[in-house]
Amino acid sequence: MELMEEVVKSTPSRNPEGDDLFIIPTTSDEILAHAYLRFRADGLLDTIFTEGPPTLTWFLETYGKMHVLAAFCGKKLAGLGWINQLQDMGPAGIKGDCGMAFFPEASLKQKLVLGRQMIDWAFETLGLVGLFGTTPAPNRRALAYSRLLGFKLHGPIPNLSAWEGNPCAVYISAMTRTEWEQRRSV
Repeated sequence: MELMEEVVKSTPSRNPEGDDLFIIPTTSDEILAHAYLRFRADGLLDTIFTEGPPTLTWFLETYGKMHVLAAFCGKKLAGLGWINQLQDMGPAGIKGDCGMAFFPEASLKQKLVLGRQMIDWAFETLGLVGLFGTTPAPNRRALAYSRLLGFKLHGPIPNLSAWEGNPCAVYISAMTRTEWEQRRSV
């Protein structure tokens, strides 16, 4: 935990509302392992990974290859966001397959501020033309959160995922750079 404390001490709040909420890009095994263990302890692995919970080794290897954003509320890790940057797929440009997960003690307001910071980082830093992710249809809270962040939902697409061990439909949440820019200008 020494690394996380050093990171938090050296990172000023990036939230203009002053709530000491901020994100930092990371590939730290310590932060990723801490998040994995918290997700497991809080019973969230099956919600995040609907095809079955991964091992810690798989989690570290896979997420170590993505853009991972650690979300903090003060000095406490509040969750993670991740973006798998897809290579340029023709004239449309580069897209990112993304996801977010927060620990239960983070309030909805905190999750929204941190989620918006993650989206801003993805568009500003990576220069993406769009972000997208998938959510199982039964996960109504995640679908509502996606809408609150400004994602448009497309679907449902039948039997593309699993929920509690059963096949289920998914929604694709998507946001283009233009939609993001319009949201920021309001």
